[in-house]
Amino acid sequence: MMNIKHIKVWYVAHKWTSLMCAIFLLLMCITGLPLIFLQEINALPSEYNQPVPKMSNNNYPVRSDQMVAAIQENYPNEKIHYVHFEDERKSIIWGLIPSDAEGNNVSHTLIFKTSTAQVSEEVKPIAGQGSDFLEGVKGLHYNLLAGAAGELILAVMGLLFLVALLSGMMLYGPFSKRLPFGTIRKLGSPRHKWMDLHKFLGVVVLIWITVVSLTGVLLAMRYPIYNLWSKPVIDTALLSYQGKPLPEKVISLQKVVNMIHRKLPGSRVEMIIYPDVLGNPSPYHYYVWTQGITPLTEHLYTPVLVDATTGQLTAVVKRPWYASVLGFASPLHVGNYGGLPLKILWALLDLLTIGMLVSGIYGWVIRNKKNVPLPVQEQHIAMPHYPNSFRQIWGFPIVIGIMTTIGLVSSLVGTGIWHWISWIALALPIVTAAWFGFINWKDRR
Repeated sequence: MMNIKHIKVWYVAHKWTSLMCAIFLLLMCITGLPLIFLQEINALPSEYNQPVPKMSNNNYPVRSDQMVAAIQENYPNEKIHYVHFEDERKSIIWGLIPSDAEGNNVSHTLIFKTSTAQVSEEVKPIAGQGSDFLEGVKGLHYNLLAGAAGELILAVMGLLFLVALLSGMMLYGPFSKRLPFGTIRKLGSPRHKWMDLHKFLGVVVLIWITVVSLTGVLLAMRYPIYNLWSKPVIDTALLSYQGKPLPEKVISLQKVVNMIHRKLPGSRVEMIIYPDVLGNPSPYHYYVWTQGITPLTEHLYTPVLVDATTGQLTAVVKRPWYASVLGFASPLHVGNYGGLPLKILWALLDLLTIGMLVSGIYGWVIRNKKNVPLPVQEQHIAMPHYPNSFRQIWGFPIVIGIMTTIGLVSSLVGTGIWHWISWIALALPIVTAAWFGFINWKDRR
């Protein structure tokens, strides 16, 4: 049991770390909401995302080379930047850039549906119009529209928030000794009401928001982590290519795909970046990203260099343990690994987190508001005299934490029944918040 001195230390840590990061975290929660449904939003018809007529040289079944030929025939003034095999081969996305462009900005993308082998959508981003709103939201969420400096700031804010969560957990017990779980006092100081709500929502989403915050920190630092992991291997592999002329003709894309499947069993191609374009560390190679083929390993990516002239495998960058952790960070941060129901649960948990942040901020803002003294006969209602046992204080939070952990892990393990387990488990903190919210609302009437 903590003494008064320890409680004061945790209280100071919680107050100042929370104050320093609360506004940033509130911004992340608000901008993160639409990004949870980014795939669904991008699939909506718009002036930037329209069906296009069928292309010639594109009869099903189709190989990658046939798609390349169709693109080259219909877009002779552009060249391919990358090809992305998305959503378990349900669609293949091709990024194009102008053939004579000095930069490497993608001018537009073509989306092939593998079920029809036809182009279903052509997306043409237009600067300053329409889709810029979503791009702005993404920029705020990813790096505060400040590039690498913004990512560093967000990583620091995420670490501060993790300290705030830890200190908040340490304070939950001492501050819940005399209140039943989920109680929002309707009598007494207004600040007490808001801090009761802050404390309740915080303990309900504690495990979920801890995982989302930790993975957010990892994603904010993904580029330094990636360079630490892959750059030495790639630089060593490219030493023998120094001074060589750039390839005038490259092997076909289908040969690259076939070679990856043959040389790396248990892997599939997720993305291929063409030689001598942005995002490819070598002008002599196709830069290939592979992923596993099981529900668990599909989140683990391995970069591969394939010689664009000979088709030989030049380098496979072995994945260290921290790169595997980084691979799982993205799905656990975004919630895009358990279907639409998981995304909806993710959004609801995000809203509960916003409530936790807003109640904490407002409780601090009104900290100096004058309290109205309670009549003597009502003081025992505002603060019961009998302390709670450990089970009474921590029983609900422990069960919610265990179920949340099960919900986060289940959809990573598999599909089908595993998704159902995930949905049911992650629904528990939401149902808990709704139930006790209803009880407190009913008591106020």
